Amino acid sequence: MKQKMRVYLFLTGISFVFLFLIGCKSKSTDTAPVVPVTTLTIESVNIQANATVGGVIKIEATVPSTSTVEKVEFYVDGTKIGEDDIKINNIFAYTWDTMTVSDAQHTLILKSIDAQGKSESKSIGITVYNPSVITSEIVYPVDQFVVNGQVNLSAKITANKTISKVEFYINNTLLGEKTTATGNIYNYEWNTTSGSYPDAFYTVRTIATDSSGSTKVSSSYVKVSNAVGTTAITFSALTPAADQTFNSSVYANNTPMPISVTASGPSAMVIQCLIDGTLKEAGSVVSGGTYTYNWEDAYKAAHGMHVITLRAYDISDPNNVKTENIFLTINDDVAPIVSLYSPAAGSTISGNIVASSLVTDNIENDITRIKLYMMAPGTTTWVDKGDAIYAPFQWEVKTTDYPNGDYHVKLVAYDKQNNQGVYDTTNLSIAPTSRPITISN
Repeated sequence: MKQKMRVYLFLTGISFVFLFLIGCKSKSTDTAPVVPVTTLTIESVNIQANATVGGVIKIEATVPSTSTVEKVEFYVDGTKIGEDDIKINNIFAYTWDTMTVSDAQHTLILKSIDAQGKSESKSIGITVYNPSVITSEIVYPVDQFVVNGQVNLSAKITANKTISKVEFYINNTLLGEKTTATGNIYNYEWNTTSGSYPDAFYTVRTIATDSSGSTKVSSSYVKVSNAVGTTAITFSALTPAADQTFNSSVYANNTPMPISVTASGPSAMVIQCLIDGTLKEAGSVVSGGTYTYNWEDAYKAAHGMHVITLRAYDISDPNNVKTENIFLTINDDVAPIVSLYSPAAGSTISGNIVASSLVTDNIENDITRIKLYMMAPGTTTWVDKGDAIYAPFQWEVKTTDYPNGDYHVKLVAYDKQNNQGVYDTTNLSIAPTSRPITISN
């Protein structure tokens, strides 16, 4: 009996050990919970560390194909310059105008962000350098003009950097300098009757210097004649009056700006009209006659200060002259006209596409950016899809990032004066209640 009991206990012990081992094996092979892997790393950037960049550049951040990044924000020296939430071929991109910062070393930061708000940043040191671009023109007196008395020297200067000073020379002698402008016009008074300038030809020269030390020289060759003719020329009833501001919109639809003067003195005179130093027209008048020039391009004139020069000379004595400069300001208040070029309203799109726009403005090369918005199916909220900041104004759209359905599109075009032109498909008369762009993948 005792022997049977020992065998029973022995077998029971073996069974227990066997079951224990099976239990341990079963536990060791249980599948662990799957933890989602978050990939926020930016694999590469198209701009190398310590690179020198300038002008308008496109910054591209490439992420892995398994990335969970929803958008990339772009910063320069800690200041956000933009973002991109449309990934195309694993690339997030932003176009940046480097002229918005100084010529110096800067830090470019790219921050990748996922749907939960988690982020990683990648920093790159760069050097920004933009060559100076200065345009300079002496708008009065222009080449071969005869001048006398007190002469208002006027130079029109534009630059991509700050102008620090403009120096005025007569021949090679410094007359003086100006550090401030009215609009973009720098003026300096030249007294030709001071005794230092006998009747003769002189070279008027200006040297414009910008903040980087770059310079631009302009000159004109003029004649001083203070021996006034037997009958002096006088002006009256000048139009427009000096120092006025005019809105561009007043001269829309081919409405000209009338420029006129009544000249008295010699029996026969020629009157010339110049705008910003460019001769527009010349006409003959008799004493007491009125000369008029209709400035038909006033609507297209650049925003800012302009110089209208009215100059009369005696036909019998060309050295007998009279000149009057009228300074006026054009305020550009005309909004750009923008429309969606592609895809056309009513289109069905899929895959990767390039959306493009058509834009016109009264002033040439005045558009600074166009912003694209989209309104998703079943919503009434416009979502900002980024800026196009140089022509041709286009956007890359990966339609697979969007649910299928009908979308509204809005474009907002901005000019240098921040006038805004809007194209909005919710206002299209062809389909005021439908959404004219369909995504179907």
